[in-house]
Amino acid sequence: MNNYLNMIRVYLNQELPPPFNTLVSVVDDRIKITLPDTHKSFNEAFAVVHPMIIECIGRIRELKYNVDFTIWTPGQLRDFTIRKAT
Repeated sequence: MNNYLNMIRVYLNQELPPPFNTLVSVVDDRIKITLPDTHKSFNEAFAVVHPMIIECIGRIRELKYNVDFTIWTPGQLRDFTIRKAT
């Protein structure tokens, strides 16, 4: 599973715009996006990055596994899952 998640991480690194493309890692069988410290609130930053991730993953022709994500800052986090088509 980690090899597959690393392939997705590399893809997101290529497809997400800066600064998000450098903030993607694989931790505990999840893809973790660490949001930068900005003036935006967590919810505003999440509202920007979440649709970008959904769009990028949607371009993968055949998702082999359900993929769990964590959007993280030191003070808050939010998890979501993108499920493979059945």
